[in-house]
Amino acid sequence: MKNSGMKDVLYVVMPAYNEEENIKQVVTAWMEVLKYGSQESRLVIADSGSKDRTHDILLKLKKKYNQLEILEKTNRYHGPKVIALYKYAIEKDADYIFQTDSDGQTDPTEFEGFWRVRNEYDGILGVRRNRGDGKSRAFVEKVVCFLLRIFFGVKVPDANAPFRLMCSEMVKKYIGKLPDDYEIPNIILTAYFVKNKEKILFKDVTFAPRVAGENSINVKKIFKVGMKALKDFLYFRKDMKKKDLKSEKDIFWEKIVVVGLLAVIAGVLVMISSAFPWNGGVEKTDSSVFLTIGKQMKEGLVPYIDTFDHKGPLLYIINFLGVVINETKGIFIFEFMAIFVTLWYMLKIFRLKSDCIWFSSVMTLLLFTPFLNIYFSEGGNLTEQYAMPFIAYALYIFLRYFIDGKVASSKVFLVGMGFMCVLMMRVNMVGVWLVFGGSIIGRSLVRKEFSELWRYIRWFIVGALCVAVPLLVWLAVNGALGAFVNAYIGFNISYSVGGQVNGVVPTILYFIRDTIILLSVCLAVFMAAIKKKDRFMMITYVFAYIVCILATCMSGRISPHYGMVLVPLVVFPFAVLCYDLGGGEYGEAMRALVSLFVISLTFTSWLEVARLSMEALHKEVKNKETINTIDNICEDINKYTDQSDKISVYGNWDYIYLRCNRLPASRYSYQFPIGEIKPIIMDEYFNEIEITKPKVFVVQTERWNEMDPERNNKRVSEFVEANGYIKEQRGEIAGFEIYILKDTKDKQ
Repeated sequence: MKNSGMKDVLYVVMPAYNEEENIKQVVTAWMEVLKYGSQESRLVIADSGSKDRTHDILLKLKKKYNQLEILEKTNRYHGPKVIALYKYAIEKDADYIFQTDSDGQTDPTEFEGFWRVRNEYDGILGVRRNRGDGKSRAFVEKVVCFLLRIFFGVKVPDANAPFRLMCSEMVKKYIGKLPDDYEIPNIILTAYFVKNKEKILFKDVTFAPRVAGENSINVKKIFKVGMKALKDFLYFRKDMKKKDLKSEKDIFWEKIVVVGLLAVIAGVLVMISSAFPWNGGVEKTDSSVFLTIGKQMKEGLVPYIDTFDHKGPLLYIINFLGVVINETKGIFIFEFMAIFVTLWYMLKIFRLKSDCIWFSSVMTLLLFTPFLNIYFSEGGNLTEQYAMPFIAYALYIFLRYFIDGKVASSKVFLVGMGFMCVLMMRVNMVGVWLVFGGSIIGRSLVRKEFSELWRYIRWFIVGALCVAVPLLVWLAVNGALGAFVNAYIGFNISYSVGGQVNGVVPTILYFIRDTIILLSVCLAVFMAAIKKKDRFMMITYVFAYIVCILATCMSGRISPHYGMVLVPLVVFPFAVLCYDLGGGEYGEAMRALVSLFVISLTFTSWLEVARLSMEALHKEVKNKETINTIDNICEDINKYTDQSDKISVYGNWDYIYLRCNRLPASRYSYQFPIGEIKPIIMDEYFNEIEITKPKVFVVQTERWNEMDPERNNKRVSEFVEANGYIKEQRGEIAGFEIYILKDTKDKQ
């Protein structure tokens, strides 16, 4: 809305009528406000029709103050004077218009709080929470706000407060729609601002009782104006609808179609992953671990005591529920939900700047390609995948706060729940909450909005506790709370600090190598540098990106799925580019160029989706070599054991347990890389299988040979020799060795 050439020319405008007892004090007080603007700033008073000495006093004050101007030839009534003042300020090239009344009921000292945030909003409108002019007028204002909601579908806390700082460009867009003699301009302008989604902040102000002067609006006139307003509202409602020719029914069906489109995309992505049953159902490393723990939980075992992994309990509960629903397909319901919700809130984030749901949908899908690249390389059912919808929702609400100025308590509650859900999966994925939450706290403290800040903190904590308490109680009841702390905090510290495999800098370069992510980061930095109005929000956004990237790379390990937490952050900088920088006369051309550019970058990824979809449609099984290897291993396992027997896989491929429908003989169902991070795990693992003596011992030589082949060969040799295991000689299986307990083999 604002142009970059603003010089902070401020026009404080106020109508006056029979205010001889107030006008000198009011002018003197409000002249001080002009210091916030440039030298060209003015205090302009419209005085026409006063029957007392108001005009004479103003003429004397004009000799004293060279920044005071008087409009004399206006309609005598309040509303027409306000319209004339707005048009005068626009004509004089004011950057900002501040309107108040000349009756002394408003406080000039509160102006600074409005001026301080002028670059963040197109308009800051006062809200009179406590009305000093009586309950009857407060009631009238509530009726007005109710009528605005009925007629225009807008919800405002105060439609007519005479304490409003507005960008003149915004006022210029709508002032021409009002007749020069219109009596309630501020009310209808407020409706236009909110209806057309201008960036408006409603901010509390004090409103003192009138102590002198003559009120130009009495109860009789209020009733008369109100009756006329109902007729006028019908006219203005038609005018507002001219901009959007679509009916509410059309908009509703548009949303239904878009929801269906996103659902289809989410469903397709899940069904063409390599782990889906009709594609062979080969779970990748991480997914197989989570599902193995979920299956163990179904059998009554408890995470952290009977099983070991270092993620949060919510992840295992998700996998447990998936196994309960269906052992082979249940988890894909949760995968679908995670992808769909993420897409939906990424779309809503883009629509914070765009009114076109179709353009927003196309851009959201195109900008979702970093997820595609990660998802198909990593196989799905990933920690970050389940964190993404919570991150996307929180980001949407945080951005709404910066745009609207406030957030409902129910949404803060949900943001708190989302924070704890992510924290209960993996701690280094909460960067968005830390940065935006810290930014909101700092902003609220600077603005001295202590009551609002306390409301946010209170509801956020309540939401977080609603997730944390049941999970921690469940762990405590099962005696797993201490083990959870040791694994989730103790082990993860060792994992992050002691596992600098690639180094942080090479890891950062790896994760921002994706063109879309890199462009989004650069756009966010660019917007933070050039955008005056939203600078604080964009600076916060840049810091969120930085913190999320650093948290992703803190272990120094390059695992592509870590980068999923960056995907929800991608869309907003592109939306700002398309609609803030791409506005005006060449806006459509700008958006077309941006979309074509993004299509060129993402075309190959979506072409791959199409190819994989066709393969899935024709039931072409992928990973045939891997499936054959696993089938051969399972053939031996099924030959020597039944489902009640436990086995052990030395390496990191829990998928063998899943494919063979067997449980692990040790709580360490896998040993790499956890045994590398914490060597005592290897001792504990071998001690446990010494006791349980699994009938089948599968060695994933391909994996542990990468770590420390000499030591691992020695440990395996010592174990199989000491416990009477015989190597199965049915034929070589690439990357694996199978050992059968001698007693078991002799019985065959």
